[in-house]
Amino acid sequence: MLDKLAKADTIGIDTETTSLDAMNAELVGISIAFQAGEAVYIP
Repeated sequence: MLDKLAKADTIGIDTETTSLDAMNAELVGISIAFQAGEAVYIP
């Protein structure tokens, strides 16, 4: 995955949390996309 990220022109990162309130939210997972149709989810 790191090799693909290093070669990507752009990447997208999104977080999933338990709340929209940043002061009370807990991180559930992180999504990383590095090519159309190809992404990873880290729980």
